[in-house]
Amino acid sequence: MSKKKKTGKQSLHEKQHLMEVQYKKDYLQRLKHVCWAIGDESLFDIIPAKHKEFLLRYKLHNLKVRAEGENTLCPKYLKEIEKAAKSYLSDTKFEIIKGSGRTISFSDYGTIGISLCMLAKALNADDMKVEGMERFNEFIRVEEDLYKEYVEELQKCVNYIMLLMTTRDDKFVYTVNFELSSKSNPADLGTTIYMKSYPLPVKHFIHNNVSRPAVALTFSLNELVMLIEIPIEHLPGESIMKGFKIPVYIQMHAIDRLLQRTCLCTWGFARTFVSASIMMQHKILKDHKGDLLIEFYIYHAKAGYLVANVIDGMVVIRTFLFLTNNGTPEGKKLEEQTGLQKEDKKYLGIDNLRSLAFSDLLEDKKACDVFRKAGCGSLVELCARLKKNDDIAWEKIEDGTQTHISDIFLNYFSSFSPPGDGL
Repeated sequence: MSKKKKTGKQSLHEKQHLMEVQYKKDYLQRLKHVCWAIGDESLFDIIPAKHKEFLLRYKLHNLKVRAEGENTLCPKYLKEIEKAAKSYLSDTKFEIIKGSGRTISFSDYGTIGISLCMLAKALNADDMKVEGMERFNEFIRVEEDLYKEYVEELQKCVNYIMLLMTTRDDKFVYTVNFELSSKSNPADLGTTIYMKSYPLPVKHFIHNNVSRPAVALTFSLNELVMLIEIPIEHLPGESIMKGFKIPVYIQMHAIDRLLQRTCLCTWGFARTFVSASIMMQHKILKDHKGDLLIEFYIYHAKAGYLVANVIDGMVVIRTFLFLTNNGTPEGKKLEEQTGLQKEDKKYLGIDNLRSLAFSDLLEDKKACDVFRKAGCGSLVELCARLKKNDDIAWEKIEDGTQTHISDIFLNYFSSFSPPGDGL
C-alpha cells in the first residue's frame, strides 16, 4: 500500500515551532544589541546559555494597554493606542553608558535591559559568580539612573496617549496611569498602562434668552479629572474676589467656528488647544460689547480669540474669532491700515487660515509687513506650518492651488492707508 504523499501545507504544530524559533532568534539578536550598548557584543558571549534561556522565558512583556477595572473601552480602540505607544517607545532611543554614542530603544530597555541588569547582579554575587560578569558592573552602577529615565519616558508616553485620546474624542475625558506589573496577575511583569473614560460634564446656559449646551474644559492628572478654571482676578474688572476661580465651558458653536477658521482636524484637537490657551493664562480682554476676548494659540502662535461671557458663575465660550476678524484688536488695526471691511476680508479669503495659507499674500514682503504692523505676524508662522501638510493637528489639504491676491490686498492698502503711514 503506497504511503500518502505529504502536501506542501504546514501543520499548525510546524507553524508554531517556526514562530518560536524566529521569536528566539529575534530576542537573542536584541539581547546582543543591548550588550553592545553596555560595552560591546562580546558581553553577550559571557552570559551562560542557560541564563539566556532564562531571560527569554521570563522576560518582561512589552507594553500593554488595558481598561481600568470594570471601565468599558472599545478593545479595538485600546489596541490602536497600544500600537501607537509601542511605536513611540521603539522609536525613542537613549544611551545606557552616557557619552558612548551607543543607543537602544526604551522598548528594548523595558523588555530586556531591566531583567538583564537583575541577572547581572545575581551572577556577580558570591554564591552564583560567573566569570566575566564583572564587566557588567558599570551597567549595574547606573541602574537607578536608567530606571528613572525609563519611568520619565513612560510618563511622556502616557502624555502622548492622553493627547491621542483627547484629540480624537468629543464625548469623553480619559485618565491614564501605568504600573510595572499587571493588577490582575502580579507575576505578569512588564509595563501596563491603564485607561479609564469619563463622560464630559455638560451644562445648558441661557444667553440672550436662548439656551444652548456647553461642555466643560478638563484636564487629567494621574487618576483625577480636573475642571479647568480661570482665576477671577484675570477677568477684566473682576478683581474684587481675588483668589476665587471659576470653571470654563465651551459651546459646540465655538468649536465649529474654530474648526472652520483654523483647519484643525478634530473636535478633540480644538478642545486641546483651547484648554492649553486658558491654562497658559494668556491675556483676557473685554470688547466694547462687554464680551470677554481670550487669546487663543495654536502651539506658540496666536490664531485669534475665544469670545466668552460669565454666565451663572462660569466662563462660557460662545464663539471664535480669527485674528484678522473685525471684532479683534488686530482685525481693527488691519482695517485702519487697509480699509478692509468684513466682506472684503471674506472676499480675499484672509478671514481663515486655509485660504490665507494657500494664497500668495504672505509671500509678499509688503503684505507681511502690513500684517506684522497690525499684530498678525503670528499668522505667517501658522501658514508655514499648515502648508507643510505633515502635522496631525490639521486637516490634510488636498488642493494646494495658490490664489493670487497680494496685488488686490496692496491696492486696498495704498488706497486707504493714512498719508505718511505707507511702507
